[in-house]
Amino acid sequence: MPETATSLGHAIFSGIEKDEYLNEIYDALLHNYFLKLFQIEGTGRKEVDTEDALRFADLLSKSTGTDHSEQHRSLAQELITLLAATEPADDQIQYVMGSVLSNTSNYLGLQHSVPGFTEVNVFDKLAEEISKDYLRIPSEKDSYFLRSQKAVFDHMAEDPYFSYSGPTSMGKSFVMRTFIREQIKKSPDKNYAIIVPTKALIIEVSKELADNLGSLLRQYDYRIVVSAGAVILQEKNAHHYVFVMTPERFTRIILSALSSNPTLAQTTPQSFLGAMMTAAQLGVEPNTPLGQAYLIPFRNKGILECQFQLGYKGIIDLAYRSGNVSIIQAQVVCENDSFQFAFGLD
Repeated sequence: MPETATSLGHAIFSGIEKDEYLNEIYDALLHNYFLKLFQIEGTGRKEVDTEDALRFADLLSKSTGTDHSEQHRSLAQELITLLAATEPADDQIQYVMGSVLSNTSNYLGLQHSVPGFTEVNVFDKLAEEISKDYLRIPSEKDSYFLRSQKAVFDHMAEDPYFSYSGPTSMGKSFVMRTFIREQIKKSPDKNYAIIVPTKALIIEVSKELADNLGSLLRQYDYRIVVSAGAVILQEKNAHHYVFVMTPERFTRIILSALSSNPTLAQTTPQSFLGAMMTAAQLGVEPNTPLGQAYLIPFRNKGILECQFQLGYKGIIDLAYRSGNVSIIQAQVVCENDSFQFAFGLD
């Protein structure tokens, strides 16, 4: 049989998360941490070989070449955190914690837990500086993404459509706010829609936006809108908006558009979603009696796509919002009519 090429990293780390001794150490550390956290007496601590636990943490923090490398690096941080929590006076644990957090590029955790840590090896120092430069958060000098956050941020900045899921601890809201902040700085003429799972989260997300981006939003005249009937939308000013809504609200808009023109269901998902996002960015609802905008199916080289078209009422609404127009009037002019008009304010 032909030999299958494999990397050194794959040979070392493949399947390590299933190691029986590793999981025994992990379970013992969890047990001991539980006893300490809840101050439980009368139940004995489990023995843990600290040296072995530190070796596992250090090794896992350098995992590469497997599909589980991210899981390994996360496990390394869990191990070292549990060790530090159960043995806070152990200097060796503190040093290895610095190494683990540095290896996993968790510079926020490093600044918080081991602020004085520095790599001893010159090559490790160089690698750390390169990693920091790559993970540095835009517009911030000493703040850094986690690698998973950086990957998501880059996709959001570069891809026209992008979907992902992640655990609560990943910091998805932080990445989203950072993305909106940088987009506003680059092009402060767009609107944004944030879809949250429940109505209760609308207030929470809105408050986070106000607390973290408040000064920037005020600088570029953005308003946070949590309902389609918000009074601010009726103001004739040059505002831009960050909409926060539930999937139900967004779904109702989609279903309303589909019911008004069933052919839209046959258009490509990418074009339909793109048209819906354009409507959200402009702050208009398509295919409603308001007549602000329309989603229209059309064939492009034989492929049925969804095209966004702004209605004249939507144009008028945007003109009023701009603050550059005080009044718009329309009069009927028939063929052969004679009429006069003049530009100006008088």
